[in-house]
Amino acid sequence: MRASKKRRDKGIAEFSTNRKNVTAALFIAMFLASIEGVIVSLALPSIAKDLGMDHLMSWSVSIYFLFMVIGAPIFGFIADFYGRKAAFLSGAGLFMLGSALSGISTSMLQFIGFRAIQGAGAGALIPLTYTIIGDLYAYEERAKLLGWLTTIWGISGIVAPFSGGILIDYASWRWIFFFCLPFGFVSMLIFYQDYREKAGLATKHVNVVAILMFALGMAAFLLGISLLGEGYEWNEPALIGLFALSAVLLSLFFVRQRKSAFPLLPTRLFSIRLILFVNLTGFILNVIKVVYQFHLPLWFQEVLSKGATFAGLMLFPLSIAWPLASLAAGNLVGKVNAKSMTLTGALLIVAGSIGLACVQNSTPMWLYLVDISLFGLGIGLVTPLLTLLIQSSVDFAQRGTAIAANNFMRNMGQCIGIAVFGLILNMHATYAEGLKVVFLGMVPLACIALIMVIALPRRT
Repeated sequence: MRASKKRRDKGIAEFSTNRKNVTAALFIAMFLASIEGVIVSLALPSIAKDLGMDHLMSWSVSIYFLFMVIGAPIFGFIADFYGRKAAFLSGAGLFMLGSALSGISTSMLQFIGFRAIQGAGAGALIPLTYTIIGDLYAYEERAKLLGWLTTIWGISGIVAPFSGGILIDYASWRWIFFFCLPFGFVSMLIFYQDYREKAGLATKHVNVVAILMFALGMAAFLLGISLLGEGYEWNEPALIGLFALSAVLLSLFFVRQRKSAFPLLPTRLFSIRLILFVNLTGFILNVIKVVYQFHLPLWFQEVLSKGATFAGLMLFPLSIAWPLASLAAGNLVGKVNAKSMTLTGALLIVAGSIGLACVQNSTPMWLYLVDISLFGLGIGLVTPLLTLLIQSSVDFAQRGTAIAANNFMRNMGQCIGIAVFGLILNMHATYAEGLKVVFLGMVPLACIALIMVIALPRRT
């Protein structure tokens, strides 16, 4: 067993690949994809002022994440059957195209459409980064790099407000997109020059019809879920139509999947116990994460009457605890059993969720900081280790699809969490009542995630 952990996958990634340069290119791409998901929120007032139709401006953020969900499994499939290089460069190119077009938008509808292109590209960059790291590095090295990769999300959360504010105040909101272009080109150039694939990679027939069915079906479903979260009623014709269209397209997609020799989302992957439990855990944890990222700031502002700056500062421990725990987890792999660390992280998440469920208007601020820190430490321990388990549970030929499916489940958790918790808020007369129900709802979810971690095979 130890020998197998020390061995890298040869696969199509030959050892002539310059690992340091390729890793640097992947880190740049990951940072750009993560910061673009955050920084746009700061620019929404300026964008709405220039482009008009301010009632649609929130969709420029939502559409980015919706198309990230759709893009991940498609590019994971391309990575396994057409090669990592083709998948990464096409995904990066799509991200760059979306960035450039977003920066030159002349209307809000244009801007939302171009953000969808950018989001689809980001949906490629994030899972492919994890996939290629899994290809190039042995088990313990891989764990350390995953810890560093996870810190990128914390760093982007810190950097985005400052860099975005400077660009918006002293240049233009358009530069939050243009600044991606030189860094993105550098990342693509390094990757193109230094990543080596075996010549003669076998290609398979891609069922374009099935991919279109999946993309359109998921787009209809996620759009319907998003509208529910914004207060639309279940019986509205638009929602009924979207969910009906989604049901038809996804049903046809799964029928074609069963007949395909090379399915986009292989059901056999979900029959592997470890992969099934890891994916379900990731789904649940991303539902919970929505509460900390979106609803806890709402509690500070609407219930406690604090300002937006104060709400942002209260989440600062999350941006610190998360990357620190991820770095610690990466360095402890090989010394401490991965399941034990994952279990510790899940317990910390349960503790933080229980603490947040007990808050009242009179709760001292230091208790909020403790609860947020507990969640940050927990999610920081769990996230890289779950990715490591996925990487190590499949061979090279399935790794792209497996990691993309894992990212798909995580992103689905975030989208559904936003919709369900938004629906709960809309069902209550006041923010205080609705948010209390949301906070209480985290506890059983955190306990289910803990049970999933306990159920992971002991050999992990």
